[in-house]
Amino acid sequence: MEIEITNTGTTVLRTVHRGQELFWPTTVLWMKLGGTDTASVYGPLNEYWHTLPMDLQDAYHQHYWDAYELIETETSFDLLQIELRKLIASLLGLVNHDHLRAWVMEYGRIAYNSDIHDTYTGEYPRRQTYLKDEYNELVVLSMYFKLITPIWGKFMHIAPPLDPVFKELVTYDLMKDACVHRLPAMDRLKDYCEALAEKDNKTLTPAICTGIGTSEIPRFYMAMVTVRRISIGEFRDPDKTLIKIAYKFLESKAKNLSNGVRDKRVTKSDSDETESVVERYRISQSVPDYAVVAMTAYVENIPAFVTGLNPQGNVEKALGYIDAITRTEEFSIGAYHLPLIGLVCKRVIYPRTCQLIKSRDTYLKLIGVTAAWLSDHGYQGLANMMLSCRIEKDPSTADLYSVGGVALLPLSKGFIGPLEEIYPHQRIDVQGRSQGNPGMLLIDNIVSEINLYEWPDKDTVPATLRNDIARLICTVEDYALPEL
Repeated sequence: MEIEITNTGTTVLRTVHRGQELFWPTTVLWMKLGGTDTASVYGPLNEYWHTLPMDLQDAYHQHYWDAYELIETETSFDLLQIELRKLIASLLGLVNHDHLRAWVMEYGRIAYNSDIHDTYTGEYPRRQTYLKDEYNELVVLSMYFKLITPIWGKFMHIAPPLDPVFKELVTYDLMKDACVHRLPAMDRLKDYCEALAEKDNKTLTPAICTGIGTSEIPRFYMAMVTVRRISIGEFRDPDKTLIKIAYKFLESKAKNLSNGVRDKRVTKSDSDETESVVERYRISQSVPDYAVVAMTAYVENIPAFVTGLNPQGNVEKALGYIDAITRTEEFSIGAYHLPLIGLVCKRVIYPRTCQLIKSRDTYLKLIGVTAAWLSDHGYQGLANMMLSCRIEKDPSTADLYSVGGVALLPLSKGFIGPLEEIYPHQRIDVQGRSQGNPGMLLIDNIVSEINLYEWPDKDTVPATLRNDIARLICTVEDYALPEL
């Protein structure tokens, strides 16, 4: 019994047993598997399987066969989840935990971070620190997750168009009835995710990007790191240990969730400052429920929405964009969408209400209409970026002056004067120190956000991104464009 990564150009897993093969298409969320060899990810599991009696390997294969047939034939998504939960619980129930743990400790060849310790040193908070014996148990736990990856992958491949956040929560819940939840290693991982969520709690604004509340962040972290990283992670490479990739991944998610809407701090300059669209995008303020309802109803009428923004607007283009992203299951809403929506749509809707929308469909309409307006006004690069899927990358590789290997041009000096005139009052922190020009801060925030991702096409993010956003600000503020 083995699991293999195929080299077909797409992310496909293959289970092999007694000459019988099953091919499991997965998801672009696991695109990184396409460049990884089988031995790195599944070598330990395959080696362990080879030590088991053939009748037990037969039982594992039968579970995969049953899961494959179920996913292929069940037409009800709700019933599919119910049946897969039962099947995954049974699959993991085949594991003799003591036998698996003993094999991993003797033959697993576990690699460790250079700074891991046998006892707690006090260098970092205890709950955020994995000791060596705890990490060993995490490695054993990862073997359970690897067992499920063919099923998880195919399930995500056929799942309805859910935002990836919810797709991974639903996928994680497929093992809600499994024995792993009784393992101390699972409790430790949950506590680790909860500790990181508590550390970042004051800066997280998850609803704008995920539609989930702050209280759900620990579970969100657990689902994301289990499905997206630990299940397909390596543990024989000291540069790619499970806890290292888990921490980096969750830190990048925290940064993503922290780039949403922030509470406004009242400062000495607020009383006489005219509110800009940049600040409206960044301010969290109570908005009457009726305002949200009214705005949502307005957005639902696409022709009126498009022509309200631009009497000559292309309604068919907007509808086409909305249809495309609605049908693209991997499309997800990012924090960078909101400021661009706010800049374009402030003429007809109150930007503050956007952050309170709970409907994914409404957000997709906002994105599609905004992208159509951008396209109609010569900002096709920004429109393409609004409509594109993307994949999170290792935050340690971030470079503010390049995205996906493409160099980003600096902001042209010709825009500095216009931005300072449009936003004459700089943001002041509680100590009275300048935080810079709001327009330039907005540009930097968007660049920082989109740099958290890999993009499918190197041309998705325009090299002139900074200048494009600056030009957009001038356009929507009816400011004469500078000669560059």
